[in-house]
Amino acid sequence: MSVFDGMTIGPLEYKNLLKTLYKKKRAGKKVSNVYFSGAPGIGKTSIAAQAVQEVNEEEAERREQDIAAGKDIEKEEYFDKGEFIDLSLALSDFTTFNGIPKVVDVTIKDPKTNEFVNSSFTTFCPPRFMPLSADRYGILFLDEFTSALPLEQRNALKLLTERKLYDKYISDKILIVGAGNRAEDKGFYSNLLGPIISRFSRFTLVTNWKEARPYFVNNIHPAICSWIEFNPENLISSEINNSTNPRAWENCSLNIEAGLDYRTACATAVNEGMADQFAGFADKYGEIGLDVVDRVKKQKYFSIKDGEIFSSSYAVASAIKAGKLRLAEGIEFAAKQAHSIGSDEYLILYLTVFKDANILSSKVFLKDPEAYKALDKYAGTCMNIIMDMHL
Repeated sequence: MSVFDGMTIGPLEYKNLLKTLYKKKRAGKKVSNVYFSGAPGIGKTSIAAQAVQEVNEEEAERREQDIAAGKDIEKEEYFDKGEFIDLSLALSDFTTFNGIPKVVDVTIKDPKTNEFVNSSFTTFCPPRFMPLSADRYGILFLDEFTSALPLEQRNALKLLTERKLYDKYISDKILIVGAGNRAEDKGFYSNLLGPIISRFSRFTLVTNWKEARPYFVNNIHPAICSWIEFNPENLISSEINNSTNPRAWENCSLNIEAGLDYRTACATAVNEGMADQFAGFADKYGEIGLDVVDRVKKQKYFSIKDGEIFSSSYAVASAIKAGKLRLAEGIEFAAKQAHSIGSDEYLILYLTVFKDANILSSKVFLKDPEAYKALDKYAGTCMNIIMDMHL
């Protein structure tokens, strides 16, 4: 680990930290620039974009609540237009941070003759996407720092030190975030300049399945979620030049949604070495998904062999989200399924997947008291663990 890597942080902590710092910066408070190193495809950029989006949604929801409460929203300020500005330093040059020069013609008074004469000077036209106006707020994400050559890094230095683009200041409500890969990732890597290191608070982003699951269960194909639940080491590889990482699985999911078979989807997006295993497992998920509604209603339980129990938890969650099953039915089935195996561990698996899929929460219970009754009736033996889920 290099001096630039900094303190280790997980995906959820990363997102919450960015949201906190962004809100403080938006409120006009002084906040340090922050830098995150991490393996390729781990989510440095996408999670930062999510942070801005979530704050926008929270602000929009606050506005709706104030309207419903009869408040005068004209007297309130709602920050639901936050921007995420993603800038790759590896693709930047002098004009990125200074603008394109142009000649301006002016008329000036000659101090010697007191006559007006024509003259000209050079100024710079800043990029349109740069947040120069004071009313703009959000995150300026300086990506690929360690893929940028020293000259490109120096171009960013004035922005970090003075928050200026040539002679124009960027908005004080913009949080500057840097990101880059690590030396051990064996990609193109350039050491960071000392003056840049000292202008960031530094963190290293790492991930695990527990923290990645909420995003996956809402955005990634259920067969992939089942596969990684079966063996969490499939989420990301620490091997050099191994492309197994969250971004690769997202591409695999897109391949599946586009109609590619499981093997081709995995081999082309993730890792050909595990493509056959994944395809065999995913085919099993497909079989489970086809009759999961019938099996739940008839209380025909799944076995724990070959990862069937892991696939079934995602299949049931998908059926509930699609409106094919009621949440109460899913909870009852999960409890009786766990009882048939003789382990509450599998009930917790089902409920965790339901929670991460946003179909099990206190808000849901307010609208669906039947689901809460089912949870209380069938999951009573696990209530201590359930309480720890902060539903």
